[in-house]
Amino acid sequence: MKVKYLPLLRYLNEQASWTASTQLAEKFSLSKRTIKSYISEIQENEPGLILSSNKGYRVDPVRLANVQENIQVGTPETPPERMAYLLLKLTATEEALAIYDLVEELFVSESTLMKDLKKIKRKCAEHSLVLIQDSDSIQLRGSEKAKRQLIHAILLSELEQNFVDITKLQESFTDFDLDYIKEIVAEIFSNYDFFTNDYALINIIIHLAIAIDRMKSNFQFSEADNQTPSSIPPLINQIAADIAGKIADHYNLHFPKEEVRDLALLISANGTNVNFTQISAEELREVADQRCLDLVKKILSKVSELYFIDNNEPEFLIRFTLHIKNLLFRLDNDYSCRNPMTETLKKECPLIYDCAVQVSHVIQRELAHTITEDEIAYIAFHLGYALEVQKQRTSKINCALLVPLYYNMNIQVMKKLQNHFGDDLDITNILTNEKELQHIQTEFIISAIKLKQITTTPYVVINPFFTLEDRQQVSEKIFELKEIKRKEQFSKNLLSVVDKKHFIYREKKMASEPLLQELCTQMEQDGFVGNDFFTQLMEREKLSSTAFGPVALPHTLTMDAKKTGIFIVAAPKGIQWGSQVVTLVFLLSINYHNRHLFRELFDDLALICTDEQNVHRLSQSKSFDTFIENLMQCFTTIR
Repeated sequence: MKVKYLPLLRYLNEQASWTASTQLAEKFSLSKRTIKSYISEIQENEPGLILSSNKGYRVDPVRLANVQENIQVGTPETPPERMAYLLLKLTATEEALAIYDLVEELFVSESTLMKDLKKIKRKCAEHSLVLIQDSDSIQLRGSEKAKRQLIHAILLSELEQNFVDITKLQESFTDFDLDYIKEIVAEIFSNYDFFTNDYALINIIIHLAIAIDRMKSNFQFSEADNQTPSSIPPLINQIAADIAGKIADHYNLHFPKEEVRDLALLISANGTNVNFTQISAEELREVADQRCLDLVKKILSKVSELYFIDNNEPEFLIRFTLHIKNLLFRLDNDYSCRNPMTETLKKECPLIYDCAVQVSHVIQRELAHTITEDEIAYIAFHLGYALEVQKQRTSKINCALLVPLYYNMNIQVMKKLQNHFGDDLDITNILTNEKELQHIQTEFIISAIKLKQITTTPYVVINPFFTLEDRQQVSEKIFELKEIKRKEQFSKNLLSVVDKKHFIYREKKMASEPLLQELCTQMEQDGFVGNDFFTQLMEREKLSSTAFGPVALPHTLTMDAKKTGIFIVAAPKGIQWGSQVVTLVFLLSINYHNRHLFRELFDDLALICTDEQNVHRLSQSKSFDTFIENLMQCFTTIR
């Protein structure tokens, strides 16, 4: 079976239910006819691998696992595969490559190769490299450092979600053992009490693997590559020298001082000799300079203001400050960490990522540095925990506990409830008499006695000793109440900001900028935004695209619209949004006094749209009423 069918099979395997050919066609930008042709060929080669019904297609996961094991990856077939293959081939030589030979080698037409080369030129430009092309050959020009960065990016993209597993990476380096290199790095880091994370460690291993491979092929840094970086601590220089020395001895290599210095820069940017578990927030002044501390203060003030994040938790503050310290070092040295989870974070945790974009804007404003999307994603790792904790706090159920006054039984029951449900319940009243219920407002009653009065407030009756059955009963009721509360809040929030006039169904393909200009004009006429709203939207898009998967949630950084509202666009034929194509747009205008709505609505809409079947259903909604009805139904199906 052809390798090109694997993305289709993997996508089907990820779906929870049957997937229609229409949805598959949209996902892979193919016609329904082509999708059915692919499936027919798969069935012919692997009978029973794909199950079909009038609802669509499903894949047999057991058969798929066997198929994936047996597929031999040969000649690159898809455009991304050819692009990676050609880029690696170009970096492996200083000579020009003949176009005719490449056409023969890849089994493609010259016109297909020319299309690939257009994309390759853009990719090279992203890494400060130039693809020189004439009528019969191509050649890559640029610094050795830039070429290594390009190779690093290609290898990371091939690792996909298996970033911390170097088994797949080993396939690209058959002449040396990556596990051995990892052991050397980990051992020397341990010897010097130097701390890093798994992502940074793999980045260092990839860096070393590329360096060894390039040095073996006699590719060396030039003078232009060897600019002296900011001061690197002697400890880091020693760690780099020890690692380089061990690797050089083992593989009979010579590590030039420029290579050791580049490794030291990488290590310094990816770790610390400060053990965050052994310092207090007050001691941060001893490990971070005033510029870093002032920047952290401004960042946390902004995220608290816009996202209501409580950033006083010491462990978060320490970790975040140490991360910003390393980030500033990377920025000062024009260095950026690659992050394999960037696209996943953008798609699956868009609110957390959006919060990180706000942080990048603060840094850009204060230091005039541009932050890459990979660095934004690393910031999101740190903010994610704080944001989730805050969300958990605001979703607690207000609860009253009714337990007879018998010794300290009420206190014992309360402690057990707090131990098991402290993240879900806010016990605001502890009562000993049923009559006291008449004088309080609460969302939930937990009673150790059978209630005599009729109450409309949800309640459960438990055993005074709070048994396992009681725990299960309370857990189920909490889940039920949270679901009701969540759906009621979403409905209330949504209906307060949507307007039939602010809904468009478009059947033709279009580009994002003209569409946004049209929407901004309409919202300005309706008194929702000012005349600079479009400019502010574009400023936000420059930091990082607001599209994730087939959905875009454009908004400004300032949340200073005249009125809060949403303009909805359903476009089943697609809207070109930078390098992506989206079929749904939720344009958000947020008034400062309604900024809590941004967090709640953004999170809910993003959660709905992580399910591509929901996106497909919504993008087919031709009227406002149908769209809102479908949106409400989609929300009830998510957890």
